[in-house]
Amino acid sequence: MSTARLQAPGPSTSDGPPQRLHDEITVLAEEQGVDVFVFAIDGRLLDTSPGCPATIEQVAATSSGVVNLSRGYASRGDRGGVERLVTRYEKGVLILLPVNEAVWAGCLTDRNRVKNTAHTLALFTERAAPLAPREVGLNLPAVALSATGNEVRR
Repeated sequence: MSTARLQAPGPSTSDGPPQRLHDEITVLAEEQGVDVFVFAIDGRLLDTSPGCPATIEQVAATSSGVVNLSRGYASRGDRGGVERLVTRYEKGVLILLPVNEAVWAGCLTDRNRVKNTAHTLALFTERAAPLAPREVGLNLPAVALSATGNEVRR
């Protein structure tokens, strides 16, 4: 069974917000050891660290569902906005934080690193906010699977 490797659609020749966001993600992975994925609330994976698992597209889509479910609950219960989502599993934790209204960032971490990882992710979302798209639409960039040597696991 081969694993998919998520990569940007191609080398960027600009220093625009998508490239700067990718650079922030890369720095986070290299300097802090935190692999992060950035996704739109419609479920599209926008960018990811190279160390994220091959199934990160499905994780992003599921994460958007969790975010939207939580937002729906909050709006019906007069609870205010969703500030963060943390899901604990037997063997790890999923942390989701908003970058803005349309884009969220997430990471998978070990249980013993939740506090430090959440803090690092919070600082990342502050830096990423001006670089991320503010609304979901058809022109929103998305990560593409590399055309060479990678297959999607089904």
